[in-house]
Amino acid sequence: MLCLLIPLRMLGSLLITSVVATGSASSDVRNTVISIIVLPPAFLIGVHWGVTGLAWAWVAGIAICYAILMPRISVILGIRLRDMARAVYLNVAAGLAMCAVVFAVRSLVSVASLPARLAVLVASGALAYLIVVSIIDRSIWHDCKDLLVRDRGPG
Repeated sequence: MLCLLIPLRMLGSLLITSVVATGSASSDVRNTVISIIVLPPAFLIGVHWGVTGLAWAWVAGIAICYAILMPRISVILGIRLRDMARAVYLNVAAGLAMCAVVFAVRSLVSVASLPARLAVLVASGALAYLIVVSIIDRSIWHDCKDLLVRDRGPG
């Protein structure tokens, strides 16, 4: 599940930086205070279940922080939450599919070599991600082709 949190953190970092760029530094302080209030108790609870509990506490804590912060950030930036959700829908759906496939393949693969097992899991996750992206947004391949052709430039 941590792989689903990373895109959220990337988006959050971009949005929070944008809020600061609007001159709303007090919002940045408020966001930091909310994180300070939410995350340490989550970590204290999660650590009772070891590293796995700590990782899940991080996932839950960050999700709670963003649930609190995103409405305020969307108002400051003038972006509707629905528009933000629509923008990340494809990546979230593909990420969930990738997680499901990797978990399923992990339980089915009994390769003795850890590097070989990792290669199988990475390949299956990447393939699942690409398939879901292709199904949901068929135009993505045209966009990729246009990007590659544009980057090559003339001759």
